[in-house]
Amino acid sequence: MTSDELCERAQSLIERGDFDTAVQDMDRAMDQEPENARLWLLKGVALGLAGKHAEALPCFERCTELHPRVFSGWYHKGVAYAALGKGGEAIECYRRARRIDPTDASSAFNLGAELCKTGALAEALEQFGDAKTLGHERAVQAHSACRQMLQESKNTKS
Repeated sequence: MTSDELCERAQSLIERGDFDTAVQDMDRAMDQEPENARLWLLKGVALGLAGKHAEALPCFERCTELHPRVFSGWYHKGVAYAALGKGGEAIECYRRARRIDPTDASSAFNLGAELCKTGALAEALEQFGDAKTLGHERAVQAHSACRQMLQESKNTKS
């Protein structure tokens, strides 16, 4: 099979939840095209969906090295860092993703969530507001909760 055929098959396998076979297909495709950022991205997505975030991270790193303007590479790299408890790195990745595609609601939401964890509530509130405007389904609730936390922190300082 060509790398394109393997890539298409891997996407279908990911949709069906067969992450291990998708990873194997991506490895075979990368034997043919080791510099193909899409293959690295798909392998990382399959690993991440399987809960193997530490294994997924190098795939996203390679994807962003090969094509630094690929939104999905930065977004999924942020997801992997967040899942590994590395909020600072996740924030930087989400910021990069937002610069590439400021219309993506999920990157705004996830950036807001990570900022909220660090106590950067004003900036988190702004990101949740963007996510809300962009139509993220959980952004209204998160925006409200963050606004309340920000108000409580202001009251505590008074």
